[in-house]
Amino acid sequence: MNMKRNILKKIGVATLFLFPMSVFAEYQLLEKSFTSSSDLLDYIPAFLSWVVGLSTALAVFMIVYSGFMILLSAGDPGRLTKAHDHIKDAALGLAIIAVSYILLIQINGGLVPGSSLFGF
Repeated sequence: MNMKRNILKKIGVATLFLFPMSVFAEYQLLEKSFTSSSDLLDYIPAFLSWVVGLSTALAVFMIVYSGFMILLSAGDPGRLTKAHDHIKDAALGLAIIAVSYILLIQINGGLVPGSSLFGF
């Protein structure tokens, strides 16, 4: 049991650090340095994009982790219920993220980089 937990921790840590890097590999978060005299409003779109991407990655990680919990539950009803609850919560989180992203596009399309991809 301890070996399974150790393997899951290693997979979780690797996913936590490697998945966000692959998500943001094509996007440069800060195009300007903080030493320039640019306005704070230039950084808001990058920050919002970063927050949406990170929260999406965390929700997907929770779904994967819950899948491992289901696989390792060995039929224990308590563990199965806990894993199913985690999946429901993560799916709800993904829905909230999607709605907030759509609202950001509707409020001001310039706040979200890549908003022209969806045609809103």
